Amino acid sequence: MKTINALVSTAHEMDARRIALLVQKACGFDSEIRIRCEERKMNAKSLMGVLTLGITGGKEVEISAFGEDEEKAAEGIAAFLQEA
Repeated sequence: MKTINALVSTAHEMDARRIALLVQKACGFDSEIRIRCEERKMNAKSLMGVLTLGITGGKEVEISAFGEDEEKAAEGIAAFLQEA
């Protein structure tokens, strides 16, 4: 298991389009990926699940990945959320 904490960039609005891109990126990995925002934790490959997290710029999230490419998956999702 690989876990990374990431601060979500304020440069991009985390609207439905950006969340869809996040889910699409997560689906490119074989590992199971979970995102925790405050007290809620969801499957990063579920559009509806990630939308309900209420991720906004400036929030800290926890990304956990389990599987064959867990390190690349966690780092890839963290980089996506942090990019300016």
